Amino acid sequence: LEIEMIDEVVDYIKFKLYEEKHKWFGRVGFDLTTNGVLYDSKLVQRFIEKNRNCLNISMTIDGIKEKHDMNRIFRNGEGSFESVLKNVPLWLSQFPNAGTKVTFASADLQYLKDSLIFLNSLGIKEIVATLVNEDVWHEGDDIIYERQLRELADYMIDNDCPVEFAGGQFSETMGLPYNNERLKLNWCNCGENNFEIDYRGNLYPCVRFLPFALHKDDRSVGNVETGVDFNKLRPFEVLNISNQSSQECLECPIASGCGWCVGNNYNKNEYNSIFVREMAICKMHKARARANDYYWARMRNKKGVVRHVPNLDRKRFLYIMMSDNAVDYCSKIERKRYDNILRLDDFKQGLHFARENFYTPVIVYDDKELDVNFEKVLEEYEVIRIKPFSLAKQEKNNNCIVVVDGEEIPENFDKYFSQILLHIQKKDIDDLSNICAKLFPCSKKVNIIIDDWDDMKSSDFNHYERALGQVADAIFEYAIKGKIVQVNILTDMMITKDKMNCGAGDSSLLLAPNAELYPCSSFYFSGQYQSLGNIESHVNLKQSKYKMCNSPVCNRCDINSCHRCVYNNLEKTRELKIPSEEQCELRGIEKKIAIKLQKRLIELNVKTPFGRNILQEHDYPEVLELIVNEKFAGYR
Repeated sequence: LEIEMIDEVVDYIKFKLYEEKHKWFGRVGFDLTTNGVLYDSKLVQRFIEKNRNCLNISMTIDGIKEKHDMNRIFRNGEGSFESVLKNVPLWLSQFPNAGTKVTFASADLQYLKDSLIFLNSLGIKEIVATLVNEDVWHEGDDIIYERQLRELADYMIDNDCPVEFAGGQFSETMGLPYNNERLKLNWCNCGENNFEIDYRGNLYPCVRFLPFALHKDDRSVGNVETGVDFNKLRPFEVLNISNQSSQECLECPIASGCGWCVGNNYNKNEYNSIFVREMAICKMHKARARANDYYWARMRNKKGVVRHVPNLDRKRFLYIMMSDNAVDYCSKIERKRYDNILRLDDFKQGLHFARENFYTPVIVYDDKELDVNFEKVLEEYEVIRIKPFSLAKQEKNNNCIVVVDGEEIPENFDKYFSQILLHIQKKDIDDLSNICAKLFPCSKKVNIIIDDWDDMKSSDFNHYERALGQVADAIFEYAIKGKIVQVNILTDMMITKDKMNCGAGDSSLLLAPNAELYPCSSFYFSGQYQSLGNIESHVNLKQSKYKMCNSPVCNRCDINSCHRCVYNNLEKTRELKIPSEEQCELRGIEKKIAIKLQKRLIELNVKTPFGRNILQEHDYPEVLELIVNEKFAGYR
């Protein structure tokens, strides 16, 4: 330990700041990291006392003895654990808010839980636990990692430990898709607001670009004598998640919290570029995301603690249908299946499948509550529950989504639900606003489903437009009172700019009562389509044929939140990606009413949440007409 040289460097910096009357004089701080072995020596303690007001020291203690002594050994081969541990009380008395960072690799994963428990027992306030980003992982490491984290989660919940106890391994915001703002940032601050300086005075964007850390030419960005070479710094200044990551990473449903090292990226790729992201950590991050879901599910079900950013933000759902008598969560069709009931073992496997593939489980009830054995299994999962009105109205706690028929709503409805799925027939359209008026006090959102919409004729569309206008008036009346109510077919398109649809076969699947997977309930109940596979087989989840982003019609349409039905596409047009004329006409009517409503809502309150995506009018009635006109324009 060159403590005397460190003392001279600190003195020199402070003196030069004073001599040049620099604005940093008296404000500069020094962060040091020590292995802790010589921390109690007289020279070190004299340095600390001399610089206490501008000093922060972190100590590296890697966990329990077995973990620490795997890497931190003396020249004679002996471990340094006892030599460091004896100095921890002194260190914490001088720097009570100081922290430590512990890194895990393949060989020491088995000590993760015990090491974090031990470090917390020492009274260390800030613990950062990370994994090695390099390709050091072996087959089965992800299983060990997830098991260690799940055991840590159980310990924390049973002992009322805060989430910080896990050293950052559990988080409300990790394991979610990237948002547009996050894509503009880099994973770390490499080359942004700090430099590393070697013994020759060369400047580097981070420590991982120093010559001893590389197997190729270094990436110096200047020297203390000649200054910063801003041309060499330019690549680092523009680094962000978007321009480093593969399409697989950008589209990953659990991308947030997955880290990498820019220096390792440069060191490993054949192009000598910092714009190629290494993915060696991928399976380990997935294991962490699954364990994180487990932790928050148990916190919710045992402690009543709900994370502010729930995993439904992934917008990936596995609908688990309890029987062939289950409630309709989408448009009703004639059912060709009658007697299947989901077995407990299949229920368990379905939940496991959902966690492994990062789907939010959605339990679709029939007319019975779940058996106690089914409820026991759900203690480890965050789920959405969809229940029929006959079942939900009997409950005190109504955090479920309730399915109601337009004809079964009582006049005095005193229950409140998170969302309502409203089934109506085209014959009920004229009464739609009255039905919604009954439901608005009972939920923040009403999702309208017209079961026989594909049989609507021209006169029905006219009635629908008039009825939606009345619903829009009712939404506006609530807004005047300072209240917000949502109706999916009108307000969803005002809120998000992202392309949204039901996601059948892509971002949502159905686990049917026969234990087979289908794109949605219509494909199952029709009885004429094969399943995608079962939960025990290797189902191809990259069902590109169901992705609406590749639709020749839909990708030209600016209605972002469109409830186009993949099943109806296939039935009407014989193509999954081409919507029927009736679908497009319905969506056009909904957009027309939504534009008028949005303008009124913004005039009433410019900060309304319904102004996030400003809707635009077009001079063509339907996208297909626009495409056809473009196609034949050259022949005219």
